[in-house]
Amino acid sequence: MEIKPVDEQRFCDALNVYRASWIESHRRICTPDFLENRDYAGYLRQKMGTLWLISDTIPVGVFNLDGENFGDLYIHPHCQGRGYGTACIRFAMERMPRLRLTVLSDNRAAIGLYEKMNFRFTGNDAFLRDGLWEREMVYTEK
Repeated sequence: MEIKPVDEQRFCDALNVYRASWIESHRRICTPDFLENRDYAGYLRQKMGTLWLISDTIPVGVFNLDGENFGDLYIHPHCQGRGYGTACIRFAMERMPRLRLTVLSDNRAAIGLYEKMNFRFTGNDAFLRDGLWEREMVYTEK
């Protein structure tokens, strides 16, 4: 397993993983038209310099690490549940004693992973729409 910064050579791999993962994770809250027409490449280009790609025999996930801000952790839907997300979080923890992230309130799998990795809710939540919040979590090295 390798974790490397996303550069121009790895951008297409990162984009393919990000797009497939983002669509799957947001299918329940976004319209099909929005999912199809979102500017995934434009969004990722804004993260160049802080974006990382995790690969095994193929690219499997992406995440952003910008100082203590950890985010955009997306593991390809066909590769989830195999420890790649945990590896990304550990990678970030090795570099920063404190990490901050946000997670959608209905993303139970991600919340479970973050709690298992000792992230805790801060109480700083942003209301998005009926029944959906963006919840902030923080990890502080013990």
